[in-house]
Amino acid sequence: YELNYFNNLHTGVVGIGSMLTVKRSCFKNIYYDTFYNEPYRGTAITSVKNNSANATSLTVMPEAFNYITVDSSYRGIYTDGSDLTASYIHILNVRTGVASKNSPLLSINMVTNCTITANHSGIFWNYNPLAKFMYANNNDITIIGSSQGGGFFSVANSGIYMSEFSNGFVQYTATGNTVRMSNAGFGIYAGVLTNAKIKYNDIGMTGSGTGISVSKNINSNISCNVVNGNYSGGSQSSAGIATNNSSNKTTIYCNSTKDTYRGFFFGGACPNTVFKGNEMTNHYDGL
Repeated sequence: YELNYFNNLHTGVVGIGSMLTVKRSCFKNIYYDTFYNEPYRGTAITSVKNNSANATSLTVMPEAFNYITVDSSYRGIYTDGSDLTASYIHILNVRTGVASKNSPLLSINMVTNCTITANHSGIFWNYNPLAKFMYANNNDITIIGSSQGGGFFSVANSGIYMSEFSNGFVQYTATGNTVRMSNAGFGIYAGVLTNAKIKYNDIGMTGSGTGISVSKNINSNISCNVVNGNYSGGSQSSAGIATNNSSNKTTIYCNSTKDTYRGFFFGGACPNTVFKGNEMTNHYDGL
């Protein structure tokens, strides 16, 4: 089949109040231009709501044969008020792979089995309080950041970033992902979430940063993850798994950390935490 090619543009495909499906399409050199003021400028594929639309959705179909969906662009996918399903696609050499906010009431949003290489964030999900589920599963994400935002508590440069403004009923899940990060803040960040599940992820770190960070969560489950760094001695701001100010039976079970300055780190009040079956190898502080 013939492909659609989008090259050297400020935006690729923009759907406003639409039920949009994108398939057999290639996007390259989609640039961010400060002359324009739309929040989705520099994005290959965009889906946003309008005032009259009852339903807005974006489906990005798997690559049917050997091509790359997005390459060398500012952002791969941006949704605001839209359902999202993206699977089995490549988003390479971008600043941000996928960004979503204001997902519709009781919507199920999925980014699965995708390959993303970015210099800031692979998947950036912030403020989706009305959604039912946000799934980031079985993705292969590489984050190579600049020197900025590499600190222990920095939110810049994340493989998967999941955050809300207040604890609600939307459930975030990050399962089975492979994240490789260099000079980055977090492999997976979960902030102000309820019933989040972070399981079976494989995270490799170079330098400072945190493999998995959970902050101000309620009843999160962090299980069966592997975090490996490159710590070999001295002082380094790296941690395998960090939990801060999280409550109501946070479960941290059967995880493995290796070669980070701290293996597991707890900051602030974390009452009723269940911590069992975890393995720590070659750290300055194991726990």
